[in-house]
Amino acid sequence: MKILYCIPWLYNAGGMERTLTTKVNYLVANLGYEVTIVTTEQFGRPVFFELDKHVKLIHLDIKMDDNKLASSFLQRQIHQKQFEAKYKKLIEGILKEQPQDFVISMMKGAEFDFLPSLNDGSFKIAECHYATQFYDSFYEYNGANFLKSYWRKYQRKKFENVLSHYDKVVVLTKADENNWANFLNNLSQIYNPVAIEVNKLPKYDTPSVIAVGRFSTEKGYEDLVTIWSEIPKDFPEWTLNIYGSGPEKNKIEQLINSLNLSSSIKLHEAYTPIAEKLLASSVFAMTSNKEGMGLALVEAMTCSLPVIAFDCPNGPKEIIDDNRNGFLVADFDKNKYIQGLKELLKDESLRQRLGANAQQKAMSFTNTVIMQNWDKLFKSLK
Repeated sequence: MKILYCIPWLYNAGGMERTLTTKVNYLVANLGYEVTIVTTEQFGRPVFFELDKHVKLIHLDIKMDDNKLASSFLQRQIHQKQFEAKYKKLIEGILKEQPQDFVISMMKGAEFDFLPSLNDGSFKIAECHYATQFYDSFYEYNGANFLKSYWRKYQRKKFENVLSHYDKVVVLTKADENNWANFLNNLSQIYNPVAIEVNKLPKYDTPSVIAVGRFSTEKGYEDLVTIWSEIPKDFPEWTLNIYGSGPEKNKIEQLINSLNLSSSIKLHEAYTPIAEKLLASSVFAMTSNKEGMGLALVEAMTCSLPVIAFDCPNGPKEIIDDNRNGFLVADFDKNKYIQGLKELLKDESLRQRLGANAQQKAMSFTNTVIMQNWDKLFKSLK
């Protein structure tokens, strides 16, 4: 079977790019699918995660003019429609020359709006990597401007209507499936797979805590830094290493400096294979305020690391069994988070016990398990 994925780019070290790469590599190498990935904004930049040589890449290298996007509301809408028409024509041309069984939007690009309208004979799937709370906040408007309020409500209804016309909308967690079910009846729930394979354990005596993820608001790194400010006085030998890239990196660095934590918190660029850094650590910390799933948690657990995270929407609760393979902190309680983190740092045997259970739980998210679910979904539509 043939699948075409649409995503804006593959040069980032983000979770969506990592997940897509993991899935298509397995589909090609293990299940015999023919996979094409279409990007719009690669523009010559290298693909960050290694792709199977049999995956076909089509880089359209088109984007909306930033200057026009900064113009008036009406001009922006006209420009967006012109861009979508151009993009749609290019996708139609690709599908005419290379017919597909499935076309999948990662819900990150403009193709999301027009894919269901294409009559090329393929099944259309929307793959949602964000929790419903993300879209709730995106379309929410509490100001007094009637026109803005109306426009946001209109856009939300349009978004829901487009989703309803896909053959399938695939969400990441059971909690999110319940939320989406309030207005959709074409849902399937499939977790993200983890491709990390390890044959050794962390030493657990390395005084290093690791965090991995994009430097953006939803990852809660400001909270992580302020939480860590309570650690050095009791555990001066421990360091916090954060790996990632993103728009808030400088802001986080400034906060670290203002709290005089530069000697115990180190910021690093995104790294692959991240398993090397996970295995060189003893604890994994996450302070996200919302997650599509929390893939980095599962990667850490695959490496037998004990984890600690806030019980944010929507993934951690379905991954962490509190006090068995990590700590799940309710109500974004920073004091309880600090307490749990200190427990992990002071007790190596606790780290070993939780880490062993963590690896066992992570087996539910392996490529072999998760990609069989995708294979069943594709076959059920055909």
